[in-house]
Amino acid sequence: MMQPANMSDTNALTNSICPRTTAQRGWASSLLKAAGLGAVMLLPVVAGGCNIVGFFAAVEESRRKESDHDVAAEYTGMEGKKWAVIVIADRSVQADNPQLVDRLTSDLSRRLVEGGVGKAGAVAEDVLRFQYNNPRWTTMTYSELSKKLAVERLVVVEILEYRLYEPGNKYLYNGRAAARVGVVEADSAVPDELAFQKQVEIKFPTKEGVGAGDMSAAMVNTALAQRLATRASWYFFDHREPYYPEF
Repeated sequence: MMQPANMSDTNALTNSICPRTTAQRGWASSLLKAAGLGAVMLLPVVAGGCNIVGFFAAVEESRRKESDHDVAAEYTGMEGKKWAVIVIADRSVQADNPQLVDRLTSDLSRRLVEGGVGKAGAVAEDVLRFQYNNPRWTTMTYSELSKKLAVERLVVVEILEYRLYEPGNKYLYNGRAAARVGVVEADSAVPDELAFQKQVEIKFPTKEGVGAGDMSAAMVNTALAQRLATRASWYFFDHREPYYPEF
């Protein structure tokens, strides 16, 4: 009766009958080593087992594509604190998207309130009014802003990139949004530094070749901003999100 002569023979035999994944090959290899002289007799069992494992792995993968799962908040320092959202965008971004700062400030503030974040959030309209009435607010330090807004946490969203089209191509949409999302702890020993920060990158549409004949620029702009606000909000409260999010 034939048998794998050594470790390399066992591995070769394992790979030939169960080549799918490392986990499946490991299971098959262990079974063959344990079988010794009876390894050849176990080949149908091993191969069948690999097929079963592969089948259930495919089922699980299919399930994940259509379902979501629980994700814990990454930043938990908002509990019991009053907070405000501040969105920073340079003039070129605001010139092309004049409603972006207002939209993101309002949308992100609303999502944080709905997520039960912190003690209380500053009303977005009050924050925007403060910015409008103080055009030099961008020169203030984080600690100064926190005092002016009477908050202990400042959620800072700095827009790094925001566009609807590929540069030089106004016919096809290739929306991109990139932002740094951070938190200032105004009651800490370092009230002018970010205690937490993450970078978010969003794409919309997710498919290529989408143009004005498929959707309007306003629709692309709205979807891009909403996705950016959604991703930014996820850092601050427990939530459910798809295993494979579109954005």
